[in-house]
Amino acid sequence: YKSECKRLPQKDENGIDTYDHSNCSAPVHAVIGMAGFTLDGFSSGISEFGYLRGYATKKEMKLELVNADTRKVEDRFHITK
Repeated sequence: YKSECKRLPQKDENGIDTYDHSNCSAPVHAVIGMAGFTLDGFSSGISEFGYLRGYATKKEMKLELVNADTRKVEDRFHITK
């Protein structure tokens, strides 16, 4: 909007992306994964598989993308109400 993205995340004290949804009435969508579809000609960094682990309260939702092979948390973010 007017050359400024209003929905960029802020980093919390742990460096985790946090999306403040308190002043927005639109739904939030988080898209991850490719349902097992493999890509040709891409680096191995984008062809890893995993699952989304989440915890939600009435005020926030915390989500983590976990690598299926290593069980390492590859990415995490928060959405606040």
